[in-house]
Amino acid sequence: MNRIKTPILGLLAASLFASVAQAASPGNDPAALVRIRDTAMQSNYARERMADMTDLIGPRLSGSAGAAAAVTQVAEAMRALGAKVTLQPVKVPHWVRGLETGELVDYRGRPAGISQRVVLTALGGSGATPEAGLRAEVIVVSSFEELKARASEVNGRIVLFDVPFDQAMADVGLAGQAYRRGSNYRVNGPRIAAEMGAAAALVRSVGGAIIACRTPATPACRTARAFRRQPSRSRTQC
Repeated sequence: MNRIKTPILGLLAASLFASVAQAASPGNDPAALVRIRDTAMQSNYARERMADMTDLIGPRLSGSAGAAAAVTQVAEAMRALGAKVTLQPVKVPHWVRGLETGELVDYRGRPAGISQRVVLTALGGSGATPEAGLRAEVIVVSSFEELKARASEVNGRIVLFDVPFDQAMADVGLAGQAYRRGSNYRVNGPRIAAEMGAAAALVRSVGGAIIACRTPATPACRTARAFRRQPSRSRTQC
C-alpha cells in the first residue's frame, strides 16, 4: 500500500449552506437557519450533486484519480455558490484494485466441462490472491453464530457470508439500519474468518436487489493485524 499526496475535501452540504448564511448573517439568526433548513428539505440540489459525482466520476478510492476529480468537482460547485474553498495536500493510504474474477468450478450436479461465473469485486483494503489464483471449497453461513458453530469446517476454506439485505426495513424508511446490519458482515466478517483459519472470505453485497444484482458494493473491510491480508470479495445478490 503506497501513500501519496492528494487534495482532499470533506464537507457536508449543510455546512455549505450554513457558511453562506453566516456570511450574510454573522449573528446566526435562528430565523435564517430555519429558512436554510426548510430550503434544503425542499431542494434536490444535494442529490443532484451526488448524482454528478457517481454518474460522471464513478469510483473514488482514496488516492485515486477519481477521488481527486471528486474533490475538484465539489470545490467548484461550492465556489459557484460563493463559498471560499481552500484545498490542502495530504497523505492518504492508496490501495489499488486489480482484476477480479471468480468461478464455481465444482458443485453438486455440475455437467462435465461446465463452470459458473461469479460476479464479484474486491473489498477495499483486502489482500490479493496468489498469482495463480485460489481454489478452495466454500462454506456458506448466514450469521456469525453459525460460523462459530461450524468452526471445525472453516480451516482452509472460503467463507461466504450469505446475509440478504432487509428490503422490508428499507421499504418502511429504515434503509440506514438495514444497511448497517448487513455491512457488519462486510466490515468484520473477513477478519473473523481469517482468525478461524479461512483461506478467503466472500460477502453478499449489501443493498437492495435492484442495485446489487450485478453491481456488488465495494467499501472497506477490517483485517486482523496478526494475520496476513486475506482475499476478501463482495459478490452480487443474484
